[in-house]
Amino acid sequence: MANPALLSLSGPVKADFRTLFTAENPISALVAADEKVFYSCRSDILRYNTITNKQDSLRGHKRSVTSLEISTHNGVKILLSGSKDKTVRAWNIQDGSCIHTFYGHKDAVLCVHKAGDIVFSGAKDGTVRVWAYDSGDCSHLFKCDSPPSSLAFFEQTRMLYVRTQAASLFAYKLLDKGNVEKTQIFPSSVQAMILGERTLFCAWEDNTIRLYDLGAGSSSRVLVGHQRLAERLRYENDALISCGRGEVRIWNVQTGQCKTTIVGDQCAIPDHLGICETNNGTSVVTVSSDQITVSTHIIRDIIRGNKLANVIATCNSQGLTEVDLSRCDIQAFPDYEFEKPTNITILRLSSNKLSTLPASIKDFKKLKELHMNDNAFSRVPTEVCTMRYLRKLRLEKNQLYTVPPAVGRLMLLEELSLAHNQLTVVPPEIGDLVNLTTLDLSHNALLTVPQTFVQLRKCSTLLLNNNQFGESLEVVEPLSPRSGGGVPLSPRQDTTPPDSLPTTPRASSSTNAIPAAAYSVNGLPAMSTPSPRSGKRKGKSKGRSGNESATATDTEESGYKSDRTGDRSPRRTPQRVSSLANDSASMSPPSKASSGSLTAREESRSAISGRDTIDMTEQCFLHSLDFSQLSALATLHAHNNRLARFPKHITDCVTIVELNFSSNHIKRFPQGIEKLKNLQRLYLARNFITSLPDELVEITKLEELVLDDNRVRELPEKLEFLNSLKKLSVCKNSLTSLPMEFGRLVELRELSLEQNTFKEFPSELTNLQSLKILNVDRNKLVSLPTEVYYMTSLQSLSLRFNQLKRIPYQSLIHLTKLALDGNIFSELPGTVTRMRNLTELSLTRNQLNNISPDVAFCSNLVKLDLSSNNLMEVPPTLGLLPRLRTLNLSNNIALRDPPRDIVEAVNTPAVMEHLLNTAYGGAKPAYESRLCFVGLEGCGKSSLVQRMKLGKFQKRARSTKGIEIDEMISKISVRLDGKKKHVKCHFSLWDFGGSEDYLPLQTLFLNERAVYLIVWDLGLDESRSKIDFWLNTIRYHAGNAPVIIVGTHTDSVRDSQAAIAQLEKKYFTTKYPSVKYIVPVSCFSGEGIEKLMKRVAAVVQQQPYMGEQIPACFTKLATAIVKDRSKGKVPLVELPEFQKLAAANGVEKLTFSAALHYLHDLGVVFNLTTMTYDSQGAVITDPSWMIKLMSSVLGARKQFINNGVLKHEDLNTIWSDSEISQLFHLPFIAMMHRLELAFEEGAQGKKTSRNFYTLMSIFPSMLPDQVSKSSTWPRETNDPEFVKLYKLGFVPSSLMGRLMCRVFRKARPLIFWKDGFVVADTTEFDPTVPAEERKVDLIAKVEIAHKTATLKITVRGSKPLTFMRLLTDSVDNLVKRWYTFPRMQQSSYVSYTHVTDSDEISTYIFPLQHIENALKKGQTMISYNALDVPRKALLPDFEQRSQLETDADVEY
Repeated sequence: MANPALLSLSGPVKADFRTLFTAENPISALVAADEKVFYSCRSDILRYNTITNKQDSLRGHKRSVTSLEISTHNGVKILLSGSKDKTVRAWNIQDGSCIHTFYGHKDAVLCVHKAGDIVFSGAKDGTVRVWAYDSGDCSHLFKCDSPPSSLAFFEQTRMLYVRTQAASLFAYKLLDKGNVEKTQIFPSSVQAMILGERTLFCAWEDNTIRLYDLGAGSSSRVLVGHQRLAERLRYENDALISCGRGEVRIWNVQTGQCKTTIVGDQCAIPDHLGICETNNGTSVVTVSSDQITVSTHIIRDIIRGNKLANVIATCNSQGLTEVDLSRCDIQAFPDYEFEKPTNITILRLSSNKLSTLPASIKDFKKLKELHMNDNAFSRVPTEVCTMRYLRKLRLEKNQLYTVPPAVGRLMLLEELSLAHNQLTVVPPEIGDLVNLTTLDLSHNALLTVPQTFVQLRKCSTLLLNNNQFGESLEVVEPLSPRSGGGVPLSPRQDTTPPDSLPTTPRASSSTNAIPAAAYSVNGLPAMSTPSPRSGKRKGKSKGRSGNESATATDTEESGYKSDRTGDRSPRRTPQRVSSLANDSASMSPPSKASSGSLTAREESRSAISGRDTIDMTEQCFLHSLDFSQLSALATLHAHNNRLARFPKHITDCVTIVELNFSSNHIKRFPQGIEKLKNLQRLYLARNFITSLPDELVEITKLEELVLDDNRVRELPEKLEFLNSLKKLSVCKNSLTSLPMEFGRLVELRELSLEQNTFKEFPSELTNLQSLKILNVDRNKLVSLPTEVYYMTSLQSLSLRFNQLKRIPYQSLIHLTKLALDGNIFSELPGTVTRMRNLTELSLTRNQLNNISPDVAFCSNLVKLDLSSNNLMEVPPTLGLLPRLRTLNLSNNIALRDPPRDIVEAVNTPAVMEHLLNTAYGGAKPAYESRLCFVGLEGCGKSSLVQRMKLGKFQKRARSTKGIEIDEMISKISVRLDGKKKHVKCHFSLWDFGGSEDYLPLQTLFLNERAVYLIVWDLGLDESRSKIDFWLNTIRYHAGNAPVIIVGTHTDSVRDSQAAIAQLEKKYFTTKYPSVKYIVPVSCFSGEGIEKLMKRVAAVVQQQPYMGEQIPACFTKLATAIVKDRSKGKVPLVELPEFQKLAAANGVEKLTFSAALHYLHDLGVVFNLTTMTYDSQGAVITDPSWMIKLMSSVLGARKQFINNGVLKHEDLNTIWSDSEISQLFHLPFIAMMHRLELAFEEGAQGKKTSRNFYTLMSIFPSMLPDQVSKSSTWPRETNDPEFVKLYKLGFVPSSLMGRLMCRVFRKARPLIFWKDGFVVADTTEFDPTVPAEERKVDLIAKVEIAHKTATLKITVRGSKPLTFMRLLTDSVDNLVKRWYTFPRMQQSSYVSYTHVTDSDEISTYIFPLQHIENALKKGQTMISYNALDVPRKALLPDFEQRSQLETDADVEY
């Protein structure tokens, strides 16, 4: 049975409530610390002592105080305050004096925050200022979208989190020279936030509290329990306290469990929340709704009067197992005779000022964990060595100079941390800790290790980084204590020996040596003290943050610098330690006669440890240690040392998973590296390695390999066999090329080639189909090959500081981040405007003269940096980017508009507002959205539309044909100027018919500017719902557009909740991030309709286009288009004519594309210009006309479309009962051809004048599913066969039909069916020759396999590659321009059939990349799999292909 935890209360408890005091005026701010409560009513800050019940004031502010925060500086607690007088003040908590005043804000200060030596403040005008605490200088100034309400700074990443009054949460990274970078945007509806050690706690409007791990950058846990909104949060002593309406909850953030719930009328509406100490114990302080009554809720007892017996008695009586005294500012632990602790197994004393422990500490005989890290111990207390049951001992971040041999008595110890101390030697008795699994000796000054290390056979983690390990006893000159990196040998800056330090606790000015917040009972969780790697110490001199991966900072801290032309040398003069260096070869003990201060220190250490000296014959250099005996070792860190080679037995330790030897002097890999079969992560940055051994590839489990800052000139060809490699970094080396086999690293996700000497973009990279992040900064690239087009998984590409001036057309359109800084671009590459997923684009330090207006198509852009160029003006379409948060136009000297004062301030909202006003004559916010209802036929879509619009049930006798459009106006809540307001939103309701016949029409109207409702009848089996199909279809056509799944007919289903639960389990996953809600409704009874309306409103108001500024001329053009529909003309307008209409309504040429894009997404027009393959542009000004015609034809499939063939003469019959005249027949068929929904039968060859009504059109979507075997695909044994395979993940319904329409324009179809076709090359096609007499030299087969979601192209003939290029161009242009394939992969290979002299036939597969690499070397014979084949037999048209690629490499 497990021991009870510290917080073992279950269910809500009635708190011990009492009123502290009643203020004279409403309280505007409150904070509590120790026994003091600070609050403000007007301009004064009042200080109330909860012990003495006395009150005084801190005066200085001239107007009301709006915010208060308790912090520390140099170990002294201070109070920060912000006021409406536009100032920020820092106060001494003890004497009430004002220490600093920060001036500069232009409006009232709303929030303040301090972290380290930095002060942050946010004002009502939306500005945030960053101040240096000591000097008062403002280092950063930036503006938020709305006034900030709270701030939190994470020092490790230099990230400032800002919650605004609009309930949005943003993250700003502080850069040099006053710049900031908005790197993250959290969703809105965040009602409160607070920062823990490494966790950001956010209270959401759905009554949950979400935990964000700031190290991982993702949500780590959701706390559920509040019945109402949690409006206040407080993080205290590793516990999260949340206050909602009617309850206060205390959480264990490690398990996510609520340990205590306090209920009571007095905590009904918490306007303020704090923690303080009272006579009755530690209390939660709340302020009632009238904002003048301050109340407390007792949550645990307090240690007072040095009566530690009360603590033990409480623990014994309640069965508590943990005592947490962390961060209690304890200077001396009292030594009293007290009740024996019977149950305590965990004692936390972290982050205090302890230097000794009393002898009575040994009475904690059942103690299993002892945390004494971050104190002032100069030696390990001998009392600790008597705790025989101890399993975990933490002593990092102290001032330890020695470890007593008695530590070897802790035979059950499993985890020992001695990091960040001043150790020079470890006693051999540490080898007696045979149960040790984790040993951390990093950040000390160790030169040797005891030979008894080999006895630690259970040790899995050994951390030895940032020491002085080398091959001699020469050490670097001592640094100051806690400076990180190479830790000094001397105890302090002075030469005070350890034995002269006081051995008794310093006298305390108060009998209360242990403060109130000493331990936890009755509900406050005892959390694990943060590891030294999780952040810097607070209030003391700080060491390294503890990031054990090798970084540039590590190199600086270790005392070495990198020199590319010479060896690394210590920055300070090396010294010889006399007592250790007398006989470095034999490692003999130091001489007693040695003189100097070090001898005195040795003697002082001897006095402390109880032995004369450590026998150096029991020590050895690290490289001599026999690691083969450490049979459980999985992680070894030895970076930032002085090692010239690997330990000689390291390769015999076959259990190692992670190995870090960065920042050493290593020149080569160890012999037998291939033995490390389990190695997954290998870090060797900042060494002197020149080559990689071939044996390295035998480590097949290797996932990460870091070789930055070495001297590697080439990578081995066998690198391809590292099949598990996911991350490779070879920055700052001397690479000029990559091996041809490099493209076979199929699992590689991240690759960094920065600062090498590449002159050409390695073509091998284009075959890395899984690569997501690529860094090729600081090389000598002058161009990119067209093959980058195939890197479809790439999301982030950095090409900074090269010599690029163009990007191949249609390449890299799936990128989300692109950095092109420091190149020679003179204009924005046209390809960039087609990167619809791009969120960050940086083009600073180029030679840009102008920016294309089409950049407005990059509607997902969040950050755009165009600084330091030659821009004279920027297009006003930049003002239309809905998600743009950072637009940097600074340092463009010739820029005339926008004004320089706006530009230099990097004030993005002001720049965008200026662009809209000057270019469009003003703009107004638009609140409009499309709601698209999709699903199976008969599931209730139309009834749902009517119920949502009219509020009543209307049963329809017929199903919807094609698409029916309706309108609805409803109110939604938005935040304007920091306040929540209700505005009218115009909804366009699109009811999609459920028949599959209409899919080709419906997919034309799927885009991101809509919310999709997938409707499903709960009475049907979920497998028949086609929800998966619609989710994928929406994703591939509309990207990340939000989806709500609606289950209908709840009134006729017995257990609708079970069906909904099944849906939630399946679709609320990372696979379907677009699914926002699943809502059950009944259109008949109206059940759930109100909830659905609220869910729709919640989703719509979160969309970036909601409330965006729409130019007045756009609205005027839309009105003119609607008015023109009544004239009865064919609403198919050629592009030049439509441009004239736009110009007549004030839309200029520069903004025409943006206007057309906006009207198309909204459904006012249908833009054939971007939806068709040909270059002829046209616009349909009445989409309902288009829908009506297409629906009537597609719905007549059974009567008039036989196997996909429609006779044009049948149009008269189809439309005989309608008002559609023959005037529309020809435009309709032309439109179908341009939309690639149909193609004309027999249209290949020379055109002849034929009567329209004698022709036929073929609809690919209605072709038969299969065809019989045909002789059109003969088996030719002597011709090479070239195959290309696309792995799509999902096959959109219109893909094959559109591909047919494109290919049949250039090739002669021989046979076709719904999922494939066979075509012949028409290069020498003569239509006058009868079909049976035509010679077929090149044929191709294209087919789709829906089960595997693959598209396969096979070409056979004398010159297959040229014909293949024609087909793949069509496929690539289609799949990469019209669809989103996040996981699409491609592979190309040549199939060669070899006929022996005995007529035996064998087929061989040659990867195309292998052939091309061989050709680059000038080989005429291609060797693969023990077969040599002439080049011309495989690719007879290779020379033509090279010329073809040269012609195609054009920038549009």
